[in-house]
Amino acid sequence: MSQKQIGFWVLSVLINGLLLRPASAGGVEKVCAGLFTDKRYIGVLLGDCDLNSISEGDFKRITDVCGEPDNASDDITDETQCRVYAIVSPQPEQHEYGDPVFIVQKVLRVEKP
Repeated sequence: MSQKQIGFWVLSVLINGLLLRPASAGGVEKVCAGLFTDKRYIGVLLGDCDLNSISEGDFKRITDVCGEPDNASDDITDETQCRVYAIVSPQPEQHEYGDPVFIVQKVLRVEKP
């Protein structure tokens, strides 16, 4: 191979590696733990994590382990405690009605403490 061909090959490898790689979701791994609640005006939360964007399958995995979320009229009990290992937004986002929350992008594992 000539030096010109090697240079072209190196350049094409760099371009493919930098420009054509799949975009990452930009999320971070986090343990979402706490009360599993359905706040009508915000949606479904688990501690400081927003579950409104997860798939129906991921939501079913959570309810299979943790049960149905409490709603505003329920008495809060320890039975509503749950733990989800998830990929979440890198920074918390501010809801109109409450504290900042992390947006769950993907559920990795679910367990009840």
